[in-house]
Amino acid sequence: MKKISILLSILFAVTLFTSCNDDKDSSSNGGSGGGKSGSGKVVSSNETAAEIARELWYILNTIDSYTSTGTYSGSVLEPSLDEGPNASGSVTINGSKTSSVISYTTQTNTRFTLTFKNFTYNKYTFSGTIEYSQDYYNTSSYKRIRTAVGSNITISGNGVSDVVSIDLQRYHNSKTTKSSAFPLAGSIVSSNGISYDCYDGYE
Repeated sequence: MKKISILLSILFAVTLFTSCNDDKDSSSNGGSGGGKSGSGKVVSSNETAAEIARELWYILNTIDSYTSTGTYSGSVLEPSLDEGPNASGSVTINGSKTSSVISYTTQTNTRFTLTFKNFTYNKYTFSGTIEYSQDYYNTSSYKRIRTAVGSNITISGNGVSDVVSIDLQRYHNSKTTKSSAFPLAGSIVSSNGISYDCYDGYE
């Protein structure tokens, strides 16, 4: 088993949380795929869902940024306390990251199965398995497409205790990189079966 130690304090020095534009108390989207909640408050607003999604996405983005190309089989990442005020826990990485050059285009593809065990960065603790994928094309018509999907994800902290499903996406292209607008979209389905919007217009 390979243990990876990464220092992420520079990345996480950026303020992670901003007010969500949509702070409705509930969503009428419906949905399924949550789970039984523990004691505490279930996810019950778009604002809370977006805040959770932002924190989770920074963790996922950092894992991607700090892993090199290759195959990972049971590799364990443990955060340093320098990375966040409450950094603890671990994530096990399985899958691969590949890179190739085709017709002057550098293409990077990441396919990770990430199993979180009480992984805490700041406000929230995550446990469960997430399928993370990335397709990155580095050309003049730059494109970067990333997704994160998982069910039965336990989330606790900041007054929340729930078991949820997540379906998150980010799509960057040459236009969004110029404007710094990298939208995070998707949803979190709470244990009561309601889907909450996680849209955030900036990274």
